[in-house]
Amino acid sequence: MQFKANILYVDDDEDSRELLQFYFADQGYCITTAQNSAEAIKKAGENRFDLFMLDVRLPDGNGGDLALILRGMQPFAPIIYYTASGFAHEKREAMAKCGDAYLVKPVALEEVEMTIEKILMLNKIASLKFNGSV
Repeated sequence: MQFKANILYVDDDEDSRELLQFYFADQGYCITTAQNSAEAIKKAGENRFDLFMLDVRLPDGNGGDLALILRGMQPFAPIIYYTASGFAHEKREAMAKCGDAYLVKPVALEEVEMTIEKILMLNKIASLKFNGSV
């Protein structure tokens, strides 16, 4: 089966992981989940992902630090923060480290999907320009 994108979603909240996994599977995405940074790093070492979705607050670290590690492992995969943390200082800190978008829960899943599609399209265009295809 051909998927629109292979996404790793990292969140310590099991309900959030299951909800996104089921919703995006129905939309044609392959969603792999992890509950913490250690599990995310392991999965990123075993698979190539088109996009990472990260919570900012994780039980074994923070999403900004995880984003830097994942970006080092898979430099061309965009990163979206999808978090309940709406504090401006946490957003600034995370985005300053590494990231392409920051969504604060609750967000309609359709809006999350539009953000994913936009980020993936921009990433594809940048890749084509980088490779001299455009």
